[in-house]
Amino acid sequence: MVCAAFLNALKLARKKIENAKIILYGSGAANTSIAAFLAQLGARPQNIIMFDSKSALHKNREDLKNNPASFKQWELCKITNPSCLKTQEEAFKGADAVIALSASGPNVLKKEWIKLMASKAIVFACANPIPEIYPQDALEAGAFIVATGRGDFANQVNNSLCFPGILKGALLCRAKAISDEMALSATQALAQRARRLGLERERILPPMDDDELYALEAAAVVKTACKQGLARRTLSGREAYEETLRAVKSARGLNKLMLEKGFFKPFPKKLLDEALRKTLKEIKSADL
Repeated sequence: MVCAAFLNALKLARKKIENAKIILYGSGAANTSIAAFLAQLGARPQNIIMFDSKSALHKNREDLKNNPASFKQWELCKITNPSCLKTQEEAFKGADAVIALSASGPNVLKKEWIKLMASKAIVFACANPIPEIYPQDALEAGAFIVATGRGDFANQVNNSLCFPGILKGALLCRAKAISDEMALSATQALAQRARRLGLERERILPPMDDDELYALEAAAVVKTACKQGLARRTLSGREAYEETLRAVKSARGLNKLMLEKGFFKPFPKKLLDEALRKTLKEIKSADL
């Protein structure tokens, strides 16, 4: 899902993934997986620089080379950052994008680093509950597009936009496994759906209430699973689309009916407002 948002951000910035200099801030399971997906989507490993809590990853990181628990990070050390840059100041200079999945912020990503980036820079600060840099700070530092993991900012990068479609597709065709190709087909469907709805700097993904999105993702997953021989049940993309769309509309309709009949009630707005005020107070305290 991060990759779908990233593809659309690149499109708005008029940049090509194969030429983009990309920083991956954080080297846990999320960003190591994103690195692999970006490479399959056309990014060049030599244009990627990844950071862990100590420094940038590169082929001279002996601490990672000799640590069995860091196998994935060491594999990335060997193919990324060929210049062996070490500091953030070196890495961010001229970078087109940063995808951060690291420590909860703020100021994990510094405005000074964002200022070093290329024009129309893309900043994904996905830590929760506080992003590595607040969107307004990233924009003030020169970022062109900013995304976070939170719904109270523009461009929320939320896995709920892809998991239902991927899992529905896998279940419909009774897939033996979920391959990278199946996940990437859902990524492309997600990105293309957002484009059809109209891309803007503050809207690089579809809304979560877009019923058709999940049907399109499920259809893409089914077609790829059948093509790879992973499907135990053969059906067409159109059949998967129609079956998923019916299921989504039925579930939403049932939810609406239960609300109308009073079987359960929406969460009181007063309590939501109180929770929001409490969260904002905690965030301000963390800033201090």
